[in-house]
Amino acid sequence: MNSKLTIKQENFCMKYVELGNASEAYRSAYNAENTSDKTINEKASRLLKKGKVGARLAELKAEHK
Repeated sequence: MNSKLTIKQENFCMKYVELGNASEAYRSAYNAENTSDKTINEKASRLLKKGKVGARLAELKAEHK
């Protein structure tokens, strides 16, 4: 696991690579059952824009090739 990320961020990255859907990855990684779809979409989008999350996603995608 990348030590720069929180456990939830790492889980988000793993699920995003697996599912290809940021909102579903967010739901899986974070306790989001009482969160609106709009909020989940916004938070997932913000996560994708974080530099360290983007870098980890690039690493994971490279490993899958």
